[in-house]
Amino acid sequence: MDRWVIACVAVSVLASSGCYYKRPDVEQMYAKVAVGESRAGVVKDLGEPTLTQQSEMFYIYDDPEKPVRLRFVLDDKDIVVAKYIESKKDLAKKAEETQGNVPPIQALPGEEPRAYPGGPIGRFQPKPGPETPVTPAPPAKP
Repeated sequence: MDRWVIACVAVSVLASSGCYYKRPDVEQMYAKVAVGESRAGVVKDLGEPTLTQQSEMFYIYDDPEKPVRLRFVLDDKDIVVAKYIESKKDLAKKAEETQGNVPPIQALPGEEPRAYPGGPIGRFQPKPGPETPVTPAPPAKP
């Protein structure tokens, strides 16, 4: 009989702990951070970031219902210049679609298209046509 009581208590504790899970209000946390806020202000509002890369801070929430990633882009003075809320499902889908694909090379305005990434730009190549002869410098006087 004691085993049944212990088993029932254990099952009820496990079941009740799952019922009290409260999803973090990520949208409200995202709205707290304003463009122009300092890095220290973001850390104060949201805590330490999950991941930091050069000028970006990431907060990753693996919520079972709606996993998201908050991304904050910082300038050289550690001020937020852009913020994004990204669904992890959309990020995974985008990564799968672009895996192994090189983005097309876009020529800048007024520039000739390049044949391959890192290819020479037309304005740095010699112009076609006859080469102009190089005149030698006059001899130095002793």
